[in-house]
Amino acid sequence: MGNILIKIVNFIIDKIDLLLNLILSILPDSPFSSINVEFLTPYLANINWFIPVGRIVATLAVWSSAVLIYYLYSVIMRFTNLVD
Repeated sequence: MGNILIKIVNFIIDKIDLLLNLILSILPDSPFSSINVEFLTPYLANINWFIPVGRIVATLAVWSSAVLIYYLYSVIMRFTNLVD
């Protein structure tokens, strides 16, 4: 019984992989792949001291997660007719 379940799950994962590869093959290549920013490497520590990029990214991630949770909660409440 376990082998059949494993084969079914592997089949589903293979089909999902095939679908994702198909979708990604349709999308165009990134226009930013040709941009070379290696000249900034020696200065990144100094730039990060003035503009705390890590903290900005972390704050943005927390904020966008909170907004996403709010909107999902709002949609669920409207779908269940608990809120007008």
